[in-house]
Amino acid sequence: MSLLEVVNLTKRFGGLVALERISFEVQRGEILGIIGPNGAGKTTLFNCITGFLQFDSGSVILDGHDIAHDKPYQIVNRGLTRTWQLVKPFFGMRVMEAMMVPTYSRRASSRGLSKKENEQNIIKILEDMGLGNKIWMEVDSLNQGELRLLDISRALAAYPEVLLLDEPFSGLSHNEIENISNVIRSVNTRGLTLVIIEHRLRELMRLVQKVIVINFGQKIAEGTPQEIVQEPKVIEAYLGGRRQKFGLA
Repeated sequence: MSLLEVVNLTKRFGGLVALERISFEVQRGEILGIIGPNGAGKTTLFNCITGFLQFDSGSVILDGHDIAHDKPYQIVNRGLTRTWQLVKPFFGMRVMEAMMVPTYSRRASSRGLSKKENEQNIIKILEDMGLGNKIWMEVDSLNQGELRLLDISRALAAYPEVLLLDEPFSGLSHNEIENISNVIRSVNTRGLTLVIIEHRLRELMRLVQKVIVINFGQKIAEGTPQEIVQEPKVIEAYLGGRRQKFGLA
């Protein structure tokens, strides 16, 4: 049985159909990529899955549980966390303090870790993310790239089974992208399932096992990275024939 299943998900904003009968499955331990042009509905899809938007029809099944009517905090407690396309930092806190917030969730606190053990885990996450020298700095002093790294770190601090990343490479340097890619591979090796929206296609395709392509709110293709770059609908609707953009041609 798949760990995450989206079935015929439809979302309308008035007369605009933002998502039309989107369906896909994510297997436990998989890294799935979601791509598509700006405005295709990718972030709306994440918002529906994570409870920030109510959808009109369809279902979202997480580890056998229908989470369609759950609130975002309930979905986190079931093991699904996310990051944001526009980062939402906790200004006025130190980095360590901001990282401690997710550890107060029911899911994290149920692990029975002491404050010291939580801090040790947080330090390890931040060091892996390249923020080891920022632990006691004010969040307000971080640059945009560092805030994005912190956003991902906070999501990991809630001990998810499924992590949704919304454009994790946006605004990052080559070295920061390499750090995040290594972290993604590492946590995936340890059993974390990931779904990633990303416009940096070359970097994304090196990470994922499967890709879904959305255009105008509809799923137009699904397959391995190698299959996607050969798909005529994708080339026509999204890539404009530039297959080498993926680094796979």
